[in-house]
Amino acid sequence: MSFDTDFFIISIEQKISIWNTSYTDYRNRDLKLKDWEDIGTTMNLNFKDFTGKQKDDYIKELQKKWKSLRDAFRKEHTKYDRSGSQASKKPKYCYYDALSFLTPTFTVRQTSGNISVFSLENTMDLEDTEDSPDIEIAASNDNPSRDLTAQIDTSMNTPFPTSILGTKKKHQ
Repeated sequence: MSFDTDFFIISIEQKISIWNTSYTDYRNRDLKLKDWEDIGTTMNLNFKDFTGKQKDDYIKELQKKWKSLRDAFRKEHTKYDRSGSQASKKPKYCYYDALSFLTPTFTVRQTSGNISVFSLENTMDLEDTEDSPDIEIAASNDNPSRDLTAQIDTSMNTPFPTSILGTKKKHQ
């Protein structure tokens, strides 16, 4: 007897307490266990005849399968969700459409870098004035763990650390 993944995904979708993190009873363990037992009964007609340990083992296998499906969907979804990324030539995940109900549960986390927005705005202001030097940001790989914010180049009146800045001559 083979495992019907499409039917499994449909069964999971109907049990909101398992997948919807914004659901009020999402953290209710008793409800989740009951829902997993319902899915176990749906997926295996002999589930009710299982012993306690067999039921637990079968539910753990279903949960493992669910985690694998969800993680694969999340990975594929983040590929398509990246701003500015080119379309992937690789075919999309075979269960992507079936698992699309998970999309609202993924929160987009704000990314951060090592240059503040304030510093970038100041750079843009400097580039707009004619008497300011042109600034070129160069990568420094000599010691990435070093605190770069302590080394400020005051001769150029810029908030950037000297170790990551380079100047270039203006072409006239």
